[in-house]
Amino acid sequence: MVERVVDAAALDFIDVTTSSHGHTDHQDPETLRALLCVNPEMPLVIPAASLHQCSERVGVPESRLTSIDEGTTIEIGPFAITAVASAHESIEYNEKGACMFLGYVLRFGAWTLYHAGDTVDYPGLAERLRAFGVDLALLPINGRGKGVPGNLDATEAAQLARRMGARMAIPCHYDMFKFNTVDPLEFSRACALCSQPCVILAVGERYLSPIRLPARRRIRRDPRDGWR
Repeated sequence: MVERVVDAAALDFIDVTTSSHGHTDHQDPETLRALLCVNPEMPLVIPAASLHQCSERVGVPESRLTSIDEGTTIEIGPFAITAVASAHESIEYNEKGACMFLGYVLRFGAWTLYHAGDTVDYPGLAERLRAFGVDLALLPINGRGKGVPGNLDATEAAQLARRMGARMAIPCHYDMFKFNTVDPLEFSRACALCSQPCVILAVGERYLSPIRLPARRRIRRDPRDGWR
């Protein structure tokens, strides 16, 4: 629905890239190849369930990829990345018991971000995320019943953000494919109804957070005992 706003080959400053699952709109080979080319040391974090698929798709050995599974936390530079199961539209596992769809909680400096990948709500998700103290939640809003695996709809995403205690929510997964989109103003209205702060970004727009975290919420990395 929109043109590409930036050439991935121009992004030569990337510290780490994550992919939530093996669907090509979340694990696009052209984008990933370009990023790896200009960031040769960049870790690419992917679900263990799609390790072989991603290796073949991107054209790199499996040893070049960093795999993760639900409930696992890995540290890369200043980032602590925790994988949380996503339900797209249900929580699924491969034959080795690895979760097929993941969301990621990223902690760095004073901040905690949650990128849901593709998911619907499921029992215990909001409570699990609330424990992290999420500052910014990135949530799909395109809903279900469109002939492809579904996601949260706008109202569900707003309510999930509120229930997890996210200080700010940004909607995603719309305005890409005409058969699988939604008006983001629905999300804005749903957030207003449940008093959830949100912001809707134009394609390619940068988000500069107005949030200032109090000292009690700061996360610092102590080499002696990890994150606290």
